[in-house]
Amino acid sequence: VEFKKVHGHCNVPTKSKENQKLGNWVGWQRVGYRKCKAGKENQLSEERIKLLEDIGFCFNVFEANGIVRKRRRKEAEEAVADSSD
Repeated sequence: VEFKKVHGHCNVPTKSKENQKLGNWVGWQRVGYRKCKAGKENQLSEERIKLLEDIGFCFNVFEANGIVRKRRRKEAEEAVADSSD
């Protein structure tokens, strides 16, 4: 929560020298989240996921940065172009 107060978001970089311990912790939360959503054994409870979501925690950096949206848009544009040939 302190990081969010300072930076205005919860997208903590996992390789930050400034916040190395927090970055490591964030990395493990993201791994646990992916495992949970894939139905695999993990240490991240649904309660913790809910608490982190409530503060705006960023579980998927690529989606938060628009990378996934850009890739999906490009794929959709390519599909439209292919169908019009």
